[in-house]
Amino acid sequence: MPTSLRSVALLLTSLAAGATAQCSLVVPPGQGVTGVDGTVFASTWWDPDGTGPLGPRLVVAGTFYQVADRPTRNIAAWDPATGEWSTFGAGLPATQINAVATLPNGDLVAAGNLALTTGAPSEHIARWNGSAWVSLGGGFNAQVFALTHLANGDLVAAGEFVFAGGVAAARVASWNGSAWQPLGVGFDSTVLAMARAANGDLVAAGFFLQAGGAPANRVARWNGTSWSPLGAGIDAVPLAVACLPNGDVVVGGNFNTSASRIARWDGAAWNTFGTGADNQVNSLFVRANGTLVAGGAFTTIDGVAAARIASWNGTSWSPLSTGMPSGNVLALAETPTGDLVAAGHFFAAGGEPLDRIARWDGSAWHALAEGISGNGFVADVEELADGSLVVAGVFGRIDGVAAANVARWNGATWQPMGTGLDARVTDLLELPNGDLVAVGGFTGCAARWNGTSWATIGNATNATFWAVAELPGGDLVAAKGALGSYYQTLERFDGTNWSTLASLSNGGRIECMVTLPNGDLVVGGRFTSIGGINAVAIARWDGTAWHGFTPGILVPGETVYALHVLTNGDLVAGGEFAFYSSAFVQVARIGRWNGTAWQPFSTGIGGTPLAIAETATGELVVAGQNVVVPATQGNRIARWNGTAWTSLGTGFGGAAINPIRAEALARRTNGELVVGG
Repeated sequence: MPTSLRSVALLLTSLAAGATAQCSLVVPPGQGVTGVDGTVFASTWWDPDGTGPLGPRLVVAGTFYQVADRPTRNIAAWDPATGEWSTFGAGLPATQINAVATLPNGDLVAAGNLALTTGAPSEHIARWNGSAWVSLGGGFNAQVFALTHLANGDLVAAGEFVFAGGVAAARVASWNGSAWQPLGVGFDSTVLAMARAANGDLVAAGFFLQAGGAPANRVARWNGTSWSPLGAGIDAVPLAVACLPNGDVVVGGNFNTSASRIARWDGAAWNTFGTGADNQVNSLFVRANGTLVAGGAFTTIDGVAAARIASWNGTSWSPLSTGMPSGNVLALAETPTGDLVAAGHFFAAGGEPLDRIARWDGSAWHALAEGISGNGFVADVEELADGSLVVAGVFGRIDGVAAANVARWNGATWQPMGTGLDARVTDLLELPNGDLVAVGGFTGCAARWNGTSWATIGNATNATFWAVAELPGGDLVAAKGALGSYYQTLERFDGTNWSTLASLSNGGRIECMVTLPNGDLVVGGRFTSIGGINAVAIARWDGTAWHGFTPGILVPGETVYALHVLTNGDLVAGGEFAFYSSAFVQVARIGRWNGTAWQPFSTGIGGTPLAIAETATGELVVAGQNVVVPATQGNRIARWNGTAWTSLGTGFGGAAINPIRAEALARRTNGELVVGG
């Protein structure tokens, strides 16, 4: 199947025959991520209906555009009773959400670097009113990093601001239900973290050296009336703070002079936790049973091997299984049943591939959603003759099913295909006899599935194959090159061995291939010559010789990312290029070749087309990065109805400006359009 080569997720869009209205998005199980696709910085529990029948939900926030199988921006909620994720409208338009909390009336509040109104000079905090995000008292003039509550329930916000709701408030302010007000004199620099002690006092930590107008070295306590220091404080910036049931205060960060990245204030002096942590501590959380959990980038704490998360029982530290092999734990929470939830920027926990959020049940780590496993992606989708759908890319599990980089969807469940393939799969192709060919960076570079097992094709080694097609006589062709480099050759398999069919210009690469109805092979990519003939970005092999397209792509260095043959035999190309449809009309990024000349689709589209398909009614669908049509944000996908470009539903994957891309398209025989990205 012709496709661009960098797809990272999977959606299924139902296109009703003859429909021209907005299309809905339908996502089968496993088609998404096992958590979120970005970074989680904060979490809190929130009950959406107070005393109503709905139970509490875990809200996570940060910088992301998808949770499980749902597009959203930066915030989502998980229901432990059902295991399902939900979103808050389209999410929050923010650079980053740093903190989430609830108001006494049960409303949810999110804060960070955000503006509800484009170009708004301030806000940085928003309240969910049940149907939309609204400003909370006018917000702040600069970013918020922490939220907590006073003993009376008032919300406290802290960060780098100096005005709250138009009132002077030096980096800390409280919301009494109707207005923001300063909390004492405040701080001389940014506050990064806050926690409330058992006696109701508030503890703050951050960059500051003064609190309440008096010296306070990066840590200070609010007793309801004034701020005071905690001894000599900390010698470098603390990033997290927690208050233990006995009144002790624990701070974590990247300091290493007075203590090694984690320290405890016992009311009279600062104490170390033995040798401390070997890397920074970014999150601290006190569980209901009083144990302290620390998360961060460390691999040992007080000499105990504990990869990025550890638990303190009052006497010693212990690991939580094998923890997270890489990344950072940035947020911690506990479920009503006592499970621990860790979130941040990691791709595995306890040996399980998980996307940036995981649940610890006391003995093992689990996903909060089943989808493509940690940091995985789908590079290609192929519908087989029997109607099943095969996906391939880089993953170890899909919908909880172990499947090494390739899996089949039979309409109800995901199934592994034998033992799978041992490294990334980049492209799939079904042969006339029903066998499936996969190419990629796995051992052997090319393999054939006969319905039961995989077998290596030919003698290809020490390379990665990036795209595959079949010639009329049954020979296979594949683009070959080292991982991360330009693809230097086009290889041909004659039934016994692979050999070079054509070399590309220096630095050239092939992105896509397709076979025309007459059997000619068309390749697209980034090159200026192939097989010894001059051809910019696109060329045709007739079985004997290479030919360019004249007139063709305008400028050497531009790229064709996607090719598709229409029902009438015309060829459509999309990518980063332009051509002239007449002497003075330049067409951007997409065009149709009718056998003799390029023809336009209006004046083209914005963004970068990476995949092309045709609906059952003959409409053209284009997906890619920042794909937009005139006056309409296509949100990575748009369609041509024969006279104009229009959006396809609301698209997917968050805002159109996000670098997430839709990169593979295929129409199934039942009319569904499969979108990878």
